[in-house]
Amino acid sequence: MEYLQNLIENSGFPIFSAFLIGLMVTLSPCQLMSNITAIAFIGRDIEQKRRVIWNSLIFVLGRMVTYLVLVIILYYGAKQLHIEKLFQYVEHYLGFIFVILGVLMLDLIPLRIPGLGKITNRIQQQGSSKGYITAFLLGVLLALSFCPHCIVLFFGMLVPLTIASPEGLLLPVIFAITTGLPVLIFSFLMAYSLAGISKWYNKIKNVEIWVKRGVALLFILVGLYFIISHFFGHHH
Repeated sequence: MEYLQNLIENSGFPIFSAFLIGLMVTLSPCQLMSNITAIAFIGRDIEQKRRVIWNSLIFVLGRMVTYLVLVIILYYGAKQLHIEKLFQYVEHYLGFIFVILGVLMLDLIPLRIPGLGKITNRIQQQGSSKGYITAFLLGVLLALSFCPHCIVLFFGMLVPLTIASPEGLLLPVIFAITTGLPVLIFSFLMAYSLAGISKWYNKIKNVEIWVKRGVALLFILVGLYFIISHFFGHHH
């Protein structure tokens, strides 16, 4: 980490610096946990290669839009609003959000809204665009899940670099792509490396409900990890 920090400080290339800041965020434990969750979610549609790829790209797009919006807000002089405090609150409740998402995935709580059945069926007929919306929202949510040292990297390094650099708003885009790289790489591997084992895929389809439950359980466990580390590991 210190080696990367020295590289950033001595780098004459803002784009390379944005890449390194993204790399430092990616290597942080809470981001690794977040990426594992995202990969598990995106990999649910493993028998549909295109869906996996699109979900991973839309997930990264969600991150990119979030970082761009944040930088644009700061870019136009909203520093006095103490926006970084908002992320401490997001981090505060992120665990609970993950647990709720996990419970909803288990279909334990029937969420039936009048007329929603028709809409849901229509969405599923249109190639399940709902999955894409969820992937985008997951990208947004995980982009906002800053650990304390990630707040320093984003607000203390990336934002000043963006404001001072002629490359400007290209830097948060580079940063977002870098933080999304593990998800993109693993999604491509899942989609194409396993493509030949179609017989194995048919077996996967039979245990699809268990895969869904496994992903839901992972969401709940990651949520509990965030809750425990935030409320009990905060003073370390």
